[in-house]
Amino acid sequence: MPGEIVRRMHAGVVKARAGLAVRKYRAEADYLPVGSLPEEITAFLGNDIARRAGIAKRIGIQPQ
Repeated sequence: MPGEIVRRMHAGVVKARAGLAVRKYRAEADYLPVGSLPEEITAFLGNDIARRAGIAKRIGIQPQ
């Protein structure tokens, strides 16, 4: 996905999370959101995919 679209979506999510309705919902549901920058999420997912691929290879699972 193009970086500009990712940045715009991230900005929208950050703005929505700051809204009164979302803050009220989080308080009532005892929900604590954890946010990351798009670049942090991309790095996390890349590392997680590599880690899981290594595990799959070690135990003999072949991708389909």
